[in-house]
Amino acid sequence: MSTSHIAGIVVGIESADIWIQRCAMCGEVLQDLHPSRCAFESSDDHTLPQFAVGGVYRVTDGNPTQFIFLGDFNDLSGLPNDFCLPLVEREP
Repeated sequence: MSTSHIAGIVVGIESADIWIQRCAMCGEVLQDLHPSRCAFESSDDHTLPQFAVGGVYRVTDGNPTQFIFLGDFNDLSGLPNDFCLPLVEREP
């Protein structure tokens, strides 16, 4: 089973060392990072991974969970059938 989401902004609470990114429509957590508990390669610039804001991602259930980039919200001709919120505006 899968659900598609639109990535919202990354919210960082530096004092708590938490960085969260949610779906802009339904609020589902896409990622919840604690950087002090993350491992980085020595060549890495130590920036935190994040989804492109406004990007549409299909999240598939399983272990591991998969995130598939479907495109930028503005570039898609329509929302996927598995979009997280049923919208009244969508034609049947």
